[in-house]
Parts: sequence; C-alpha cells; structure tokens
Amino acid sequence: GGNTLVDGVEFTLGTGLDCTTFGQSSRCIPKTLAWLQGEFTLTATAPSWMNPGYNILYIDVDSNSSEYRNGASIIFPVFVQIDADITLEFEEIVEGKQEDIIGEVTIIAKDNGSGVEGIDVQAYLLYENGSSVMIEDNQVSRSKVTDSDGVASFVFNADPPYGNADEYGELMVWVVITDSLLTTDSKTAFSEGEGQPESLQYRFSEEEGIFSWWVYLMLIITAFAVAGFIIMKRRSDDLLSEVADHLYYTAELLASGDEIREAIFSCYESLVSTLMSRGFLRRDFETVREFEAAIRAAIPISEEALVALDNVFEEARYSRIEMGESHRSAAQTAMERCIAEISVQTDVPDR
Repeated sequence: GGNTLVDGVEFTLGTGLDCTTFGQSSRCIPKTLAWLQGEFTLTATAPSWMNPGYNILYIDVDSNSSEYRNGASIIFPVFVQIDADITLEFEEIVEGKQEDIIGEVTIIAKDNGSGVEGIDVQAYLLYENGSSVMIEDNQVSRSKVTDSDGVASFVFNADPPYGNADEYGELMVWVVITDSLLTTDSKTAFSEGEGQPESLQYRFSEEEGIFSWWVYLMLIITAFAVAGFIIMKRRSDDLLSEVADHLYYTAELLASGDEIREAIFSCYESLVSTLMSRGFLRRDFETVREFEAAIRAAIPISEEALVALDNVFEEARYSRIEMGESHRSAAQTAMERCIAEISVQTDVPDR
C-alpha cells in the first residue's frame, strides 16, 4: 500500500500498441530516456517515414511481477514538422517576347533530400516602391501548393502583361510561406533571405539589340584575327623556309667546288626575287642599301650574321679581285650561320 517512487522503468515509443511485436502496423521510434526522482524525460527525433502534421504515438510499459508492477499504455498526439531548404527562382522578363511573370518555389526536406508535398505558398505582386499591385481593389496574388517534387509554380499574366514596364513599371514579387508543416527555423531562414520582396530581371529590346550587335561584331573580329594570324604564320614559315633553301643550296654549291662569284651572285638574285614577291623590296630598287634594309626586315637574325652575309654579296658583286678559297670559306660560313639562326625563328617582322 501507499505511494512508491519508481525510477529506471523501461518502455517503448511507437506508432501503435506493442511496437516490438506488430512490425509495420506499429513501428517503434528510437528515443532516449532519463529518470529523476520518479519523473522521466523522453527525447526522440521523428524518423523520415513519419508523416508531417498530427500523429498519434503510444508509450508501452511491460508488466513486471518481481517489482509488483502492472503493464500499461498511454496515447498522446504529436505534431511533426519538417526542416527544409526553400529556394525561389524567376524567369527573366524579355520585352516583346516573354512578359508574363513566372516563378517557382522548391522545398526540399533536409533529412532525406526529397521534395515536400502539400505546402501552401503565397505570392504577391508589388510595385517598385513596395506597394501592392491592385486590380479592382483586389491585391494581385497567387496561391499554390507544392507537388510531389516539392515544387510550386505560379504565373502572373494579364492584358497588358505585368512584364510591360511601360504600363506597370519594374515590379517585384513577395513570396510568403507560413505553413505549419515546416519548422520555424526553415520559414525564418527563407523569409529573411530569398523570401524578401525580390526585384525581377528585365531585358529590353534596345539592350538586347546592342548586346547582339556587339557579340556579332566581336565574333567577326575574332574570326578575322584568328584567320589573319594563321595566314601570317604560314607566310612567315614559307618565307623563312624559302630564304633558308636559297642559302643552303648556295652553300652546297660552294662546298662542291662551283665557281664562287657565280654561285654567290645566283643566290643574291634568288633572294631579290623572293623579297620582291613578299613585298620587302621594291621592284625598281637601285641601291645596295635598299637590298640590305630588305634583308634586315625579312630575316630576323643577329646583326653579326647579317653583316657577314652583306659583305659576301657586296664583294661578289662589286669586287674585281679574283675570289679564292678564303672567299669560298667565308661565304659558306656566313650562309651556314644564317641558316642556323633562321631555323629557330617563327615570325616575320612588320614591314
């Protein structure tokens, strides 16, 4: 008899009677239990398989004859809320093309990443100064409910369309979510972030035309620049290769014992022809200095190599002395040095 203080009794928490036995018809919920002087504190996290909103739960206590304790069950209601991420997107308004105001709210549960269905969403249309857009004394708004993917889509359309900035100015949309199925933290995070009245993005015909014109112009300029670079690169490679061929052929003739002055003068004439065809030398040039300047412009090699080559050509053209082995050797050395330096060049200087 009398009152007895009980501590440490174990019991189960589930969606029906005796959840340890009945399986899917009565599922147990993990919990933590703390006793203090005959009073207990139970803490549990609603599992993802529980439906949001009101649920009926059961606490079951088994009987224990050794402790002279009878079994018992109690029933109590709980309201399950969902902690979720809420995002908002609007389509761009394009003058004369897409002037309806179209938006989409997406609500995703944080625990399992699935869309939250059945959430009420309110969207209000506002002027740029924050006042409500009114039609016949009624505030322009849309009420939607999220689908199985957690998405609520809304469209504001009218005649003339709401996206017509000349008629309505540039508008804003205010999305409000107060549904009790979502946690307070979820709704607060949204209302203080993306849920603030949001200005819509407008693109006007003049801006679009300017943008398109500049895009096309830049594409054309880029295409010509690339084509020009490729052409100049090929011409550069062709020119250097042709000059090197003339010098190499002459060096070979000299090495094989050909007449020195004739071989050098033939090389000079070949180079003149090449420089004229590439625009480095006038067809009616008269002075050695003009030829020398053309050579310097066309062949990007060292000053020492150019001077040596010029001396070879000048001596062959204007000297009356008999040319011997020392001249052959000097000409070969000058040409071989030019060939070596040309082989590492890739560009033709501006002229």
